Amino acid sequence: MKIRKIGFLLWLVTVNSALAQVDTVRFANGNEIYGEIKSMDQGVLEMEADYSDSDFKIEWGHIKNIHTANAFLISLSNGRRINGTFRSLPGDSLEIDAIGGIIEVDAAEVVFLSKVEEGFNNRFNANIDLSSSFTKANSLRQLAVRSGLGYQ
Repeated sequence: MKIRKIGFLLWLVTVNSALAQVDTVRFANGNEIYGEIKSMDQGVLEMEADYSDSDFKIEWGHIKNIHTANAFLISLSNGRRINGTFRSLPGDSLEIDAIGGIIEVDAAEVVFLSKVEEGFNNRFNANIDLSSSFTKANSLRQLAVRSGLGYQ
């Protein structure tokens, strides 16, 4: 019975890691990296792979082909923001599968990528800051409270 439980746990870990690693990046020389794309900012794509202790940092211009099934917030050079998955097309363009339909953009137009987690709790953030100060000379006490709510 213990062997069955251990076998099931190994199978579960294998399936879970296989499902998490759904992103593919291919370079001009034919090399590929499979993993999870985290973000892209200032022309550098950050990607995590199971077989590396640290994240890969890849220059956006060196990528020949890219594919992801995860949802991203994609910012373009013209200021437009799109939520969706994307993949490379022949040439230097990307096909973005957004809520409103499929959009084709030039890869050079993409300036920022941020992975969007599914579900309300993963997109919601809140904070409360509390501070106080005391001035001995005037016996002045001050209390400040600041809060914020956000939804991506």
